Amino acid sequence: MAARRVDTVGAPEQVVHLLPAQVQHDGPAAVAAYFRPQPTGSEVDGLPLLQCSLRGRTLAGVQLPLPAGYSGAVLERRQAEESDTAGSPGGGGAQGERWAATATFPTHMHYWNHDAAPLRGDGLRRCMEWAGLAERLHAPVDPAAALQSLLDFLLKHGRSVRSVWLDVDFARGNLLHAHGSAALQSARMRVRALGCAALALLSTHPLEELRVCSDVDAQWLPRMPLVTKASLRFEFDEEDQPAGPLDWVADRLPAVTELSLRGLYGHGHLWLSAGAAMPAGVRRLSLVGVIEGMEPALGQLEELSWSMCPRENVVAGNFKTTWMEAICQSTRLTKLELDVIYPEDAVAFFDVRLHGCVVTKRSTALRLHLALSTATRLRRLSLRHGMVDNGPFLGMDEVLPLMLGGALWPLRALTYLDLSGNDMAAFPKGLEALGSLKELQLTTNAGIKQLAAGPWQSSLTKLEADWGLADAALDAGGAGHALWGMTALQALTVYQGYPKPITTKLDAFRAAARERVPQLTQLRFW
Repeated sequence: MAARRVDTVGAPEQVVHLLPAQVQHDGPAAVAAYFRPQPTGSEVDGLPLLQCSLRGRTLAGVQLPLPAGYSGAVLERRQAEESDTAGSPGGGGAQGERWAATATFPTHMHYWNHDAAPLRGDGLRRCMEWAGLAERLHAPVDPAAALQSLLDFLLKHGRSVRSVWLDVDFARGNLLHAHGSAALQSARMRVRALGCAALALLSTHPLEELRVCSDVDAQWLPRMPLVTKASLRFEFDEEDQPAGPLDWVADRLPAVTELSLRGLYGHGHLWLSAGAAMPAGVRRLSLVGVIEGMEPALGQLEELSWSMCPRENVVAGNFKTTWMEAICQSTRLTKLELDVIYPEDAVAFFDVRLHGCVVTKRSTALRLHLALSTATRLRRLSLRHGMVDNGPFLGMDEVLPLMLGGALWPLRALTYLDLSGNDMAAFPKGLEALGSLKELQLTTNAGIKQLAAGPWQSSLTKLEADWGLADAALDAGGAGHALWGMTALQALTVYQGYPKPITTKLDAFRAAARERVPQLTQLRFW
């Protein structure tokens, strides 16, 4: 459709009403004599709601502002003279016709509906908003202005915003967007520009949480003295192979107590230089990969969640077993989560000889035993295997009994234990003596069909296991399975696996669990 220019010169400015009805009349009418809109005192989408009647029918409407830069006109189609054809500035589509403006409305119009108020989802209102949206989408973006818009948002809502997310990609052009969330609890900002000087203004706002995703290290961050929770994720560019120190963290985020770091890949890694330190207040650390030089900081932790990376990346990062030594010497640690993504990670982690050695299950158990033998404060322990389909496995069903045989006494304080994903063939001996254990995860260990009787039966309140265990308990009857002896169990989750058990089996287990574990309040299959 070709754009047409309509000359509105000389057309009078009028109040225009768009009615939800068709009036069979063309020409002047005494509208003001019988159509008198009155305010209702309420609002819809921020606009004052009006009310009026037309031939006894109540109408609801709003005074709808036009998009910035736009004006409206009432057009009339007229027959054109021969000299005034389609080639003229105001020419129409059919030969011998033209459009003429009979009235204009430069700032607003009245939009009416039957009974119900005109909402933002109505067709006309959506068209009005689309004009402004299209202009903003095609307008050039100034990174500084976009950052300033976020800061204005923070200032406008005062102290209600506590968290800011920064998604930074220096390799791909300009800033994409910056905005705050509707809930006023967090603000997101995606930065795709090198001009980050305006970020320094963020330090003036009392932020408590910061999340950064960057393709380079984040030394460009300003000092944020009030941030107590930070998540730093570095997605290095494989071609550029960048790497960077984390020495700046203590200076820029001095009050952080909870820190999440992710950044070690085969083509780039992070480290802490000699003499540098993490913020003194860090007590909870979540880590993917190995960061060299962080061993001194491990001693100050109360909680450590560590997902190890593939062995070739450990080697590339010059991994040393001083990490294990630092964990062993920790006197504050109450929560330890080791997510073994690949079996060779655990081999590299628990064995000093990294290259060309044969690591047996017994030597692995010995190192794990030594690591946990001083963990008298440990309350939560996770030895989860993250990639169960990528065996062979270390054999936790053999490793754990060797470990627990001598290390069980300091672990008696454990209240949470996660052994999921290890593909164990049997329930590890020694676990039944954990008299304080309240939560146990055994999913993706299809070989476990029976549990051991012991003190843990009177303390465990939450259990997650495979269907094989539940099926064996169902077949064993009331007194033949340790599951039915769980006197404190309140929540049981059963992983069905593939192929899933038939419905009649599930119903039978529900009935048996309801009868034999009367205190059970939650039974879930997934």
